[in-house]
Formats: sequence, C-alpha cells, structure tokens
Amino acid sequence: MKFGIALSTGYEGLIYPVPFATPQQLVELVEMAEDMGYESVLPNDHFTVQKYVAEKEKLVPNYYEPLITLAAAASVTERIKLITGIIVLPYRD
Repeated sequence: MKFGIALSTGYEGLIYPVPFATPQQLVELVEMAEDMGYESVLPNDHFTVQKYVAEKEKLVPNYYEPLITLAAAASVTERIKLITGIIVLPYRD
C-alpha cells in the first residue's frame, strides 16, 4: 500500500489555524515525507478566502500556488511523486 500527504497550501482557516505553515515549512514537510517513505505529496488549490473564514479570522490565511509549491518540492527531493489534484484552470492565463 502506498501513502501520500496533502500539503497545506490552501487549508488555513478551513482545517488548520491561521497562520499554519510558511513556504519554508512546506518545503521541509516535503523533505520529511520523502525521508519517511511516503510515495507522494499533493497541494490543494484555493485562491480565495471563503466568506465564513474571512468573518471568523482576524488574520488573512496564507494560500500558496500549487504549481509553484510543487516546483519548490522538486528542488529538494529525488524520488517522491509530485501530484496535482484539482487545478482551477480558469484562474490561470
């Protein structure tokens, strides 16, 4: 059986507290996942803050672009698979 992890690129305020992870911490998480034998990492694609999150949070959640996050992950890993989940194409040129 193979396991992967979801990167917290768009979950702040939804699942995780604000702030949750810095860009450097996301890269470190990918390195740790590879060291622990996980097969893959997967970012989430959220560009906007949901209304209920904006109303309850005093800080603005961090949302990291998934393809840039995977590029950073590729720069520090050798074998872990980099997976895209849902990429909302209309948001991109």
